[in-house]
Amino acid sequence: HATIFTGLYPYRHGAGVSEDHLPGSIETLAERLARHGYFSAGYAGGALSAAHFGVAQGFDLYLDPDGFESKGDVVIDAVETMLEEEPPGPLFLFVNLFDPHAVYEAPGEYESLFNVGDLRNDLVGDPLWRELSDGSIDAWGRLITGEGTASPATLDYLRAAYLAEVACMDAQIGRLVAILESRGLFVPALGILVSDHGELLGEGGFFSHCCRLDPELVDVPLLVKWPHQTEASRISELVSQVDLYATVLGAAGIPSPPRDGLPLGEGSAAALELRREVFMEEHESRIHPLFANMMLARHMYGIQELDRREVVWDGGSECEFWICLLYT
Repeated sequence: HATIFTGLYPYRHGAGVSEDHLPGSIETLAERLARHGYFSAGYAGGALSAAHFGVAQGFDLYLDPDGFESKGDVVIDAVETMLEEEPPGPLFLFVNLFDPHAVYEAPGEYESLFNVGDLRNDLVGDPLWRELSDGSIDAWGRLITGEGTASPATLDYLRAAYLAEVACMDAQIGRLVAILESRGLFVPALGILVSDHGELLGEGGFFSHCCRLDPELVDVPLLVKWPHQTEASRISELVSQVDLYATVLGAAGIPSPPRDGLPLGEGSAAALELRREVFMEEHESRIHPLFANMMLARHMYGIQELDRREVVWDGGSECEFWICLLYT
């Protein structure tokens, strides 16, 4: 989130690397928009997006989660309440939905879409997985750190429970779109939907979403709806969360200071075509410990190209290539 709000890679802004929070000396997207008359409202569904980590710099209104997590319906309710009062000036709205995080406990209507109940009943003979399905945080921690083993049945349950959480969040995103549409705000708006990370659901024998830079964790959804856009398209160039700072400012007609990312959109097509790589990082810090059974090093860096991925750390590296042969 610090990278989205600053357009800087983590090693440059320091949050979660050398600092426990985003330093106040770094200008955020909300601060720059404020200087151009924008009212900024932020809603954090998860504790790691709370204001005391510095990501709320520049926001006129910022709502922290209630404890570790506020469920998506609660977050969207708060957004709707704010919009009932006319925001003063143009609006920058940040909404963080946290639902698809372990322990996975989606409402029953979403679990039924993926047969979670029956799959949960099949776990009766496995104590650890039964505890996990009953909502035990301790059991989840033991699974992540390598104590448990996964059978095909347990993986089927876990993946179904995760998809139910995703479906629940998707419904809340739909609610948000409908709320914006009902107020005439959606069509003229720039809308960006992005995930902060993926999830390991047994791939390589691992669970959760830290310690590594595997494709399952760093290849995430990024959707951009331009103002008054009516037709969809898909680009093949490399893009990154680091691009969103300049993208938002560009759409608002506000100059962006030098940053690590590129503005997305028609005006930057040539620059994106010339881009050869984007970067990835994972760091251990006081607020973000890594699990010994999963981690390769305390600090990892990755280079992603269109046909090549390389991850390096102190003492090692790994590389993957994609090769396509065309015959005529």
